[in-house]
Amino acid sequence: MIQLVCTVIVRPFHWLRDKKRRDLQDRLVWSVPKHASVLAWSLSRAQHLPDADKTRVFRLLLNRGDLTDTQQLADSLGRTIGGISMWVFNDGKRSSVAELAREIVDAQGRFPLLSNIKVRNEFFRSFIFGMKEQAKHGISHPELVSDYADWAFKIWQLLRLNRRKRNESEGVVLLTMHWLGKRDEFGGNRDLLRPWWKTLVPLFDVVAREGGTSDCFTLLFQLHSGEYNDLTSPEELMRLIEILSRRISEGAMSGTMNLDEVTRENEDYHSWRECAEYAATTIDSLRCDGSLRTELQRETAHRLLSQLAAEPIRSSKATEAIHRLQSE
Repeated sequence: MIQLVCTVIVRPFHWLRDKKRRDLQDRLVWSVPKHASVLAWSLSRAQHLPDADKTRVFRLLLNRGDLTDTQQLADSLGRTIGGISMWVFNDGKRSSVAELAREIVDAQGRFPLLSNIKVRNEFFRSFIFGMKEQAKHGISHPELVSDYADWAFKIWQLLRLNRRKRNESEGVVLLTMHWLGKRDEFGGNRDLLRPWWKTLVPLFDVVAREGGTSDCFTLLFQLHSGEYNDLTSPEELMRLIEILSRRISEGAMSGTMNLDEVTRENEDYHSWRECAEYAATTIDSLRCDGSLRTELQRETAHRLLSQLAAEPIRSSKATEAIHRLQSE
């Protein structure tokens, strides 16, 4: 508490006037405190630092393995680094924090601060949140797109492998794509969002092929409303559904999947059958908004719906969608 009071009383500008005072701040604020809450509270003062100093302070914190209650700091630091990594300055240059972010992701978070799996997962969940919050304000900067998708893909793989609780790997799926479906927020700028969507397609593919029920349910629940249909194509969307429907069908026939099982002890609250129902609704959304314009597209939709309606999946939503498709 005494350390926290000291960091509150000492105003940031007081320590930034010269190098001697900045060095003292490094020791007083970033190096001495052992409780993560003091450092988490102090992160706001990093906003006053020059860009290179921000990166230096963040690296210093990541390399601290002597702290207690590190989960709180991991949350704040992950959100801060994720957000600043998406900054683009007026001269078109990126923040140097982006290089640090790239290093963190490529090294799978192997820093002393993140040595505990729970702490590392918390950091990356917050990193994704901070990244997408800033990305929403940078849609006109295509130089951000590749990092955004690449980091999301790698973080999803890492969290999927080390999933400990709800909204970890599936949270990556939700956060990275949810804002792209907000048509009222971006209005006529939807064309600017297509490159962002396109680079996320590899993530969606691997989720369909390898994700758990929570990952796949999250993806399909987002897609079923049709909010993203203007960013993709019927062929791309139906290819994704085909990957998933084939996986579910083969898993059910081989006995490796129980389509109705819900493993709450793993904090999975949805079944593969629910995923199949939303897959059928996703295809039906293409019919609803008039995206199925060619005979080939309609035939492909009919074939996929038939697969979902047949044994062993027996999707009732697919059966209903087939009737609607045939009646048009």
